[in-house]
Amino acid sequence: MEQPKPSILVRFPAELQLELIDQLRYQDAIMLSQVNRHFHKIIDPQKISSSEEKTAFVKQAQYFKHNDRYSSCDVGSKELLPRQANARVHGSPDRQV
Repeated sequence: MEQPKPSILVRFPAELQLELIDQLRYQDAIMLSQVNRHFHKIIDPQKISSSEEKTAFVKQAQYFKHNDRYSSCDVGSKELLPRQANARVHGSPDRQV
């Protein structure tokens, strides 16, 4: 059986990958580090993010955990949509997100 080709991002030169990783927000660095073994080995979100950025992320996550008006997928959004509006964006207005 043929091995799948690595994603295009993995095929970028290492220097370019590191430059792109340095531009990520804390949450995005965490998510990318969980994509595959390659990124898990090279990304340490704790090292590439400032303490202010980590604190802001935790505060934002805590806020959404206790505020039922927003869905959990809104935590990383730049523009936060109320739950009902978010459901319309994703299709069915009756769908609970």
